[in-house]
Amino acid sequence: MIAREILESFGAIVETADNGRHALEKLAEPGTNFDIVLMDIQMPEMDGLEATRQIRAGGKHADLPIIAMTAHSFEDEKLRCQQAGMNDFLSKPIDPTLMQQVLLRWKPNAMPTQKNSPSTPSTVTDTVELPNLPGIDKVEGLSRMMNKPRLYERILCDFYRRFVGEANAIRKALATNDRATAERGAHSCKGLAGSIGAHELQAASLALEVAIHENAKNLDDCLDDYAAKLAIVSTGIASGFKLE
Repeated sequence: MIAREILESFGAIVETADNGRHALEKLAEPGTNFDIVLMDIQMPEMDGLEATRQIRAGGKHADLPIIAMTAHSFEDEKLRCQQAGMNDFLSKPIDPTLMQQVLLRWKPNAMPTQKNSPSTPSTVTDTVELPNLPGIDKVEGLSRMMNKPRLYERILCDFYRRFVGEANAIRKALATNDRATAERGAHSCKGLAGSIGAHELQAASLALEVAIHENAKNLDDCLDDYAAKLAIVSTGIASGFKLE
């Protein structure tokens, strides 16, 4: 949702795919012509690395720019992206200005001329007063939404609906030894927590993700801390926007 809103503010026409397999299907449709692909790395069914390998192996899209998008920013992650055939790298949370720079680097003629930068404040008609949101830096979160309060509100409400029960979902996944699902849940929360300005939750999500990946001894403590931080953010959003 965030990436699409940012891209459309640049004047881009956006198609979305739920996972790597759907991305391959869209690229294979007759008459399709895409300028660039923003490829998430962590996805169910087929991840971004495998999807990129298959795109490159097909030969038809050998020159299509593929930009990795991930909440990881480690050098080994960047190396895996390059080895899979990706051209560039964008880390989450998304910075609108950096995203525009990357797009212009690979397709300078495909981007419509913009009168305003992505960080230009929204018009007065888009101005709303945000409620108190414990655990969230509203100034940073709003800046990542291009200073559009209504977009920020939509993203916050979407975050609540998506992650309010995530701590329990991770506990259940770990109880059935489904570590991949548990790790992906922590990873997804980490990326979006950074986007909305929930720094402590972002840090707790990262710690939990690492603990799950390494099967660390402090896994239970990390999960408890994550659940507590998530509760603070979720309760604040629900109260601030009158969600049930």
